[in-house]
Amino acid sequence: MSETDLHIKWWQLDAGLRFLRMMSPEYAEYEYAFEKEEERLVQGLMSEAKLDSNGAYNLIRREITGRKRNITHFPDGSSRSWTGEIPDEFKNLPTIEPQVPEASSLHAVTTFLSEVARRLPDDIANVARIRLSEINDHRAPIVLPSDLSPLTMKSPSMEDARLRAQRAIVIMDFLDRIAPSGDRLNVDGANVEEFATKCRHTYANARLSGVLYAPLLLLLEIAEVAKPTWPFGNGLPRFVCGQLPCYHRICKENIRNVQIKNRGAGASATIVARDVHAYLLGNEADIVDLLVLAVVTSGTTARIEQAASRILSRGETERAKLAEARTVADFYTLHFRFMPFFKAAQLGFQFLAAHPAADAERKATHEQLMNKADELGARSAGALVFDFLNSVDFVPLMRLRAVYLSTAKQSHIAANMFVQKCIRDETLIPAFWSDYVSGKSEGVPLALPH
Repeated sequence: MSETDLHIKWWQLDAGLRFLRMMSPEYAEYEYAFEKEEERLVQGLMSEAKLDSNGAYNLIRREITGRKRNITHFPDGSSRSWTGEIPDEFKNLPTIEPQVPEASSLHAVTTFLSEVARRLPDDIANVARIRLSEINDHRAPIVLPSDLSPLTMKSPSMEDARLRAQRAIVIMDFLDRIAPSGDRLNVDGANVEEFATKCRHTYANARLSGVLYAPLLLLLEIAEVAKPTWPFGNGLPRFVCGQLPCYHRICKENIRNVQIKNRGAGASATIVARDVHAYLLGNEADIVDLLVLAVVTSGTTARIEQAASRILSRGETERAKLAEARTVADFYTLHFRFMPFFKAAQLGFQFLAAHPAADAERKATHEQLMNKADELGARSAGALVFDFLNSVDFVPLMRLRAVYLSTAKQSHIAANMFVQKCIRDETLIPAFWSDYVSGKSEGVPLALPH
């Protein structure tokens, strides 16, 4: 294998592992399948002369959650997502609706990466196989008790049920490690920092999904803001992960207390089992419940507001470093590392915007900050999808180049604005790719020259 081929394989492996963990493996597999099906349908329209190269078209998109979005893609590379149906003025455009199987049945990304790893040196291949095995374990079909009962079902889909269950587990990991024991009201700052460091390293090494890291970031920041006070209530936290059996000391103690209480009252084994199940249903760990408890404990939303603001600011500071990236790996690794900050801030401001104590002005401010965090997080997610797809076949980058060249025929100013938007606003590509996109060079550099 040539040195260039080896660099490409390295890139594919890094980009793929980031892609699988940036949100969740299910999300990544679904996104990849959707992108490929959209690409196939667009090529079909072009081959039938129903769509020009870089022509405008409508896309009916089904998210992994089942949510439907109507989108119009324009010749200049931009797109518009409509809140309702596609407006009449665009309904005459060609329209496609990609059909993608359930995410649980999709494995194209992990299969591709397994093949990439097989062609790398043994030490790297072995680490990659371990990571991919952990990712497959992550996709095991775990659910919460409330998703097993038609009377109490909380999740609209199996994907949502799995996510809720996984979030409950990591929240209990947080409580098990951080919550003070007994009647103590203060938190050990060293425990907070140690757990935060562990989570940061686990995510950075693609061993924890961003969708699970984000709520932990918010909870850890609230704990940091409140130090030395424990911000999530007094005494033993009432929450459980909902999985039986489990390894959490708090879950076990809560269940044991229910059993002891019933046995002391002479209850039958059937009643004990029923009450344990009822306890699981009513006390599944959830990020919103902990945020509510944080407000009740302090009597104010100030800690959540301060934590969300600090996380958002940290994300923006890290995002500014993209301009300094000298390699493709550095550029997209930065996206990967700071994206959960925006997702965490979004969770915090979303809660604050919906809180009944917020007046109209504060509600509007929190909604604005929530939308800002959502937009910046979405741009990073889009960049990481773009990164992996490029590592596979360079099609997305060549598509940007085609848009530039088509736009330049009408206006070089508009074409250059398009490139700068991709670099500065969307932060989709590193600055040193501008020459390729604008047709000034034919090679795609993976790094700035020394």
